[in-house]
Amino acid sequence: MSNITEKQLATLRLARTKGIGAVTFSQLLSVCHNDPILAVERLPELWKQHKKLNQQLASEAAIQAEIQQLTDAGGTLICWGDLEYPNALAQTPD
Repeated sequence: MSNITEKQLATLRLARTKGIGAVTFSQLLSVCHNDPILAVERLPELWKQHKKLNQQLASEAAIQAEIQQLTDAGGTLICWGDLEYPNALAQTPD
């Protein structure tokens, strides 16, 4: 299995969750101090507050499988917040 950080795993779980697009992703990080791990932890509580009770976070297994496919294809994972993430892209408004 590829070597990804807990932060990258949390970032991808959020990004791959049905109903979380670019704007919602940005809002989640904003209320969670730009910490995707905290956002994953708080997501069930936030869904409950907004009466989105049937939502389900993308599974860790699905993300690990996606990362394995990327690695097998010779790709490198770069997530928002990584040092390698392009600064101009990070500054792009949602």
